[in-house]
Amino acid sequence: MEESKKKLRNYAFVEGYLRENYLKEGKTNTGKDYISGDVIVSVNRFNSQRVHVFAFATKVDGTKSKAYDGLKALLLHQRKIAAKHTHAVNK
Repeated sequence: MEESKKKLRNYAFVEGYLRENYLKEGKTNTGKDYISGDVIVSVNRFNSQRVHVFAFATKVDGTKSKAYDGLKALLLHQRKIAAKHTHAVNK
């Protein structure tokens, strides 16, 4: 009997403005880097969607994860905004 395996993809598409960012970087017990957490997206004036995300830095085949790179960009952007705000307050 031949066993077949399906490749599955998890994805969501939410269009709107990033309202809140609760992402954090971490490392597993085996040393694999990951980013996980929630982002809240305002989809209109009255509704927001919470999206839980998780991504390893590398895929199973060892290549870079685009999802991880995208989440990392959000983290870096958030830190830049926080740094600018801190600088403006300290003036």
